[in-house]
Amino acid sequence: MADVFAQHDTMFREISAFAIVKDGALTGRVTFRHRARCTCFFHIFGASMSKGIADGGGYDKASAAAANAVLKHAGSLTGDGAANVKTLKAAFAAARDGTDWRRTVEDAGFTVFQVI
Repeated sequence: MADVFAQHDTMFREISAFAIVKDGALTGRVTFRHRARCTCFFHIFGASMSKGIADGGGYDKASAAAANAVLKHAGSLTGDGAANVKTLKAAFAAARDGTDWRRTVEDAGFTVFQVI
């Protein structure tokens, strides 16, 4: 049997996860599944979770999937997370194609930490 580190690496090979922090408080989470099609689940606490997808090749699919998730956010924007979602939507709408999603989030005033 493989050691526990090898098991972990095998299980999470296609997964990455990030914490979104603003003013020292955990504000949201972003998770990706990296395959031929990259799927992003973007959740700002106090608002609904949104899902974005990007496929194809030759570009940063994670950033495209994150932008897709944020820009198509259809949940209620009247809860606690409304201001944060509106800020992120504006940041992604203004971002240039090819900009790393983490930079877009950080330029909007948040901090991004990779947790997996």
